[in-house]
Amino acid sequence: MTILIRYMWGALFGFVFTAAIVQILIGLSAGQSDFIHPHILESEYMKDYIIIDWQEKYERLLYLMGLLICPLFSYLLRSKVAKIPVVLLVASIVIGILCLNLVCEKMFAGDTTYISVWFVLLFTIIVSPLLTKNLDLKSKKTTSNISADSKNSPFDKQRKIRNYILSALLYFMILLFSLYPISIKYFSVSVASSSHVASFILSPSLYYLSPGATPTIDFESHYGVGHAWLFSNFLSNSLESSSYNLIIFFVACLFFFYATVLFILFDLLESPWYALISGLIILVFGFDNFSFGLPSNLPIRFPFIFIFIWLIVRATISRKKIVWGCSAGVATSISLIWQTDIGLYTLATGIIFLLLGTLKNRKLLKIFFVYLCSFITSFFFVIWIMLGKDAISILFLKRLAEPLLLYGNGFGGVLLNWQPGWWYLYNFIFPLIGFASIAWASTKGSKQNLHSIQVQNLKKTKMYLLALSLLGLFMLTKWVNRSIDVLWWLNGQALLIAILWWLREIFFDLSSRFYSLLRSYEVVLSLNWVRTICILVIAIPLVVIITYDPIKDFPGGSISPVIRAYKSFKVHPNLISYKDLPYNETQHRPVIASNTDFIKNNIQEGEQITLISTSDWVYLTDAKLPPKLHYMPLYLTHSKVLLERNLQSLQSSSQIFVELDTIDSLEFQKNPKLYASTKQLIDRCFEKEKSNQNWTIYRNICN
Repeated sequence: MTILIRYMWGALFGFVFTAAIVQILIGLSAGQSDFIHPHILESEYMKDYIIIDWQEKYERLLYLMGLLICPLFSYLLRSKVAKIPVVLLVASIVIGILCLNLVCEKMFAGDTTYISVWFVLLFTIIVSPLLTKNLDLKSKKTTSNISADSKNSPFDKQRKIRNYILSALLYFMILLFSLYPISIKYFSVSVASSSHVASFILSPSLYYLSPGATPTIDFESHYGVGHAWLFSNFLSNSLESSSYNLIIFFVACLFFFYATVLFILFDLLESPWYALISGLIILVFGFDNFSFGLPSNLPIRFPFIFIFIWLIVRATISRKKIVWGCSAGVATSISLIWQTDIGLYTLATGIIFLLLGTLKNRKLLKIFFVYLCSFITSFFFVIWIMLGKDAISILFLKRLAEPLLLYGNGFGGVLLNWQPGWWYLYNFIFPLIGFASIAWASTKGSKQNLHSIQVQNLKKTKMYLLALSLLGLFMLTKWVNRSIDVLWWLNGQALLIAILWWLREIFFDLSSRFYSLLRSYEVVLSLNWVRTICILVIAIPLVVIITYDPIKDFPGGSISPVIRAYKSFKVHPNLISYKDLPYNETQHRPVIASNTDFIKNNIQEGEQITLISTSDWVYLTDAKLPPKLHYMPLYLTHSKVLLERNLQSLQSSSQIFVELDTIDSLEFQKNPKLYASTKQLIDRCFEKEKSNQNWTIYRNICN
């Protein structure tokens, strides 16, 4: 606990310094005014996404600068507080966080009244413990030789293996009852009508039905290319069966991810029961009804991150470092292919992790180059196997990163909340623990006062905390852009594991101190009884804290992760709730067989189809046909680039199918540029050829 507090103090000093820099930049700017998103088409339809709050870029700047400055301050200032009583550091951190929250609230509200005075006060509070260095305030040190058990008898090893197996069985049983839907058919109907599911995986997977189609060049795949490519192999001959397979695909990805969570917890914590508890905390707090209609809010985006963590740690502590370094590079390339943003976070983690490792061991510099070479080679090799030689190009890489500029520039952003409450954890305490973990793991040192690990496992533990904190903090940049609490728990799961490790260390430290105190008063109790008493004492206030719910109408249902998870489990139709969910097609738009038959009967074999429909993916999936248009033009043509590419695809189509009055509905949706461009092109280059009650076919007369 002492180690964490001292490193957190340095990280907080860096955070205050970062906030001061951001305030100076705000003051130097020509007023605080909102700005227009540079890539979005101006329309009434997209009015909520066009105007970006001026605070958004400064909040991102505060977080990104903090990623660099806070660990550096924590590392450099660690020796300055080595002899300062921990109680003073704790008081400085608590008061400092409260004041820093007030400063940030004023700063991002544009209120500069006495802001410089607030910063002077804040720096004074943080620096004040240094004034006590020469004072005799140090309390009597209580020592204890209690540490992690190390029993090596055959009986103990067998019992330990048995406990691991039992805890794993319990974990997977809970996963089964929590994640597996009671009615796959019910969920399949739901996802079939979801435009988000279509943009995330269904529409991109349909393009792979066309031989030689290259993602990002011939069509858009805004989240990545790997997940859609893999699912394209499970597309069936009807919408119902394809949607059914999609639910199975989602559940399989979730099971794989949470299996890797338990695996990494077993290896880091080396305690089957605490690993089980930690795994359930990660599952429950990240539970948001597991809406399969919003798959981008699920761990489906990052199923390989903990495999990467395990491999990159092995590359620094094992004898076969080159083999593990190569494997970590392959895992990084797979993550990048699967989801672009997660792959970039993983790559940044691997690079910084190994560079920091070279500070303690210069031999790791060779592993760094092995890792990079393995990543580059495996990335292009897998892309070549999956997509062909056309994907090995600069254009492919440029288009692959293009959506990040569109969606990462304040698109649909939600500003950080600086109100008192749970936001202290999300905005300050949790990131500070991550910064402190990075700084501590980057130092050389002995076991010091750690209680939860053995000496021989110190290096492995440090490497785990370094990798988990780096990746978790990088992934939380998504939460900074869209600050809804469930997104913190979903994207911060790697950091959460590091936090859970520190919580166990704090608990062991406090219980050991309490045990030593009781012994000094000749109170005879076993260590297990002391820990049980500590658990009971901590549990009561902890329950009150974690159920604190000041904002009832918060997005997601509650600001408390416990209450939100409870409400989600209550309504989620899984095997625990066992809700009766009859198959009801009337809830969603059914696919009419005559529609897909009409489309199939009016195309040539192997022809790419151009449908203009608000639910084009529904008919294309039901007919199992590859589309021609670049990317669902009536749903996600909200940028100038996408509009131009869709018009090019439309102009090169030999014929187009228009459902009912879909084109006119664009005007109703208040997207005049899209309506005018599409209508003008159809009037100029197409003529009506055939129609029925639902569809009109237009033949291209320009080509």
